[in-house]
Amino acid sequence: MNALAIAAPAKLNLALRVGKPDGTGYHPLASWMCTIALFDNLSIVREGPPGLRFTCDDPALPRDAGNLVLRAARELLTDARLGYAALSITLRKRIPSAAGLGGGSSDAAATLLGLNRLFELGFGREKLALIASALGSDVPFFLYGPSAYCRGRGERVSPLPAPSLARWALLVLAPFGLSTADVYRRFDDMALGTAESPELAEAQKLPDFSSRELLNVLSNDLEPAAFSLAPALSDLHATIERHLGRPVRMSGSGSTLFTLFDDPDEANRAAQRARDTLFGPRFAVVTLAPEVSDVGDPLDIG
Repeated sequence: MNALAIAAPAKLNLALRVGKPDGTGYHPLASWMCTIALFDNLSIVREGPPGLRFTCDDPALPRDAGNLVLRAARELLTDARLGYAALSITLRKRIPSAAGLGGGSSDAAATLLGLNRLFELGFGREKLALIASALGSDVPFFLYGPSAYCRGRGERVSPLPAPSLARWALLVLAPFGLSTADVYRRFDDMALGTAESPELAEAQKLPDFSSRELLNVLSNDLEPAAFSLAPALSDLHATIERHLGRPVRMSGSGSTLFTLFDDPDEANRAAQRARDTLFGPRFAVVTLAPEVSDVGDPLDIG
């Protein structure tokens, strides 16, 4: 095999509990994460002289050590003693950056999976997860998705069924991003989080809840910090909740907000009402835990 294409899905943190930083500075977390039908696309080709070449249609994406695709590729090639490999990686970005949707982490996981397959390395998921955990707390999840309960630093991943009723999410994409590091700094400055390792109460029961039941029990401990850091996001959150008449949550460290629906028509009607009356944010209705066949064309976000 000399080339392959792989889709990298975005995710939502349906719930996110965060503890105080431990002695190493890491925040223990407990999160229910689920993939959604919004995808980046990676193309990996074995070609050219030895070396790793990377191109992307998003000029804002870093091309240095801050790029998770490059870091993932180099880590795997080094581990497999393939530093001499000749590779071209092309990334087509559709997942917004700095939005709490895990695009960079998903791209990194897709790179690990793709190179493992392209070079027929035969690395198991546990082996890939060791590499993934060094790249970022969200990366291991994308090796185990589409739905999982993640704990610790994100490296303890336990499969959890996706919502059986609340299968559609309305995304509210703010016209600005948030730095994860900045949000966590504000979280610490506000003395948020508990000293105990966080857990999700009765996590195994959550997938059977309706959207209304879920929205009433789901929470994101980073919301106060993100809203303090970006008052415009706090205002948008209040406006969307008032406009839709239902709870709205934030994914990850922001800036994406979302709410859940049991019925796709209801979700689409809510999105259209929001588009007609609210200007600035973009809106999209996506399925949770999508099948590969849901990749399709790039999602029209309006």
